[in-house]
Amino acid sequence: MLFDLPLVVEPEIADEADRDVKDEVRRSSSAPDVGAEQIELPEADDATAAGEERVEHLAESLTRRRFMAGIFDTGVSGLALALLLAGAAALGAPAMLGDWPAYLLTVLEFSFVYVVFSLTFWGKTPGMVRAHLKVGRESDGQPGARRAMLRWLGGVATVLLLGLPTLALLRGRRPLADLLSDTHLEIS
Repeated sequence: MLFDLPLVVEPEIADEADRDVKDEVRRSSSAPDVGAEQIELPEADDATAAGEERVEHLAESLTRRRFMAGIFDTGVSGLALALLLAGAAALGAPAMLGDWPAYLLTVLEFSFVYVVFSLTFWGKTPGMVRAHLKVGRESDGQPGARRAMLRWLGGVATVLLLGLPTLALLRGRRPLADLLSDTHLEIS
């Protein structure tokens, strides 16, 4: 213990009472704990459980943030579709049922540019900014254009599979977009 070490050289002892105290201190193996408080540390199991609870809370928070960012970004693509349909109607070409492939292709192109451009240059989409998330890589930070394209492709595949790959996320595994692009989302 640090307090057992002598800090100063003792002066000569003038009276008998001081000598007795000095002899008793020398005979004892350690200095007396006067006013020392005992600090109880949590058991290893308690600390592990607290750490696991914190990790679970962060995972739930990340899942919730990921979901909110996805909803926002999907809403932006939906807004683009609404503007496209309104523009077509304003030009006198109302949407017909047989035109849906062209509209779908236009929305896919918009979402591709929206996601890939955002991830390549800033590492996050506007939905991720609102949710305080960013895309990261273990080795070199931002994902780059190739990984951003793969991430977009994983998102499209998730939508086409009706969100079934999202079930993996709910079970604590990485979603399809993360696996394809070798990236992960982190709280920024």
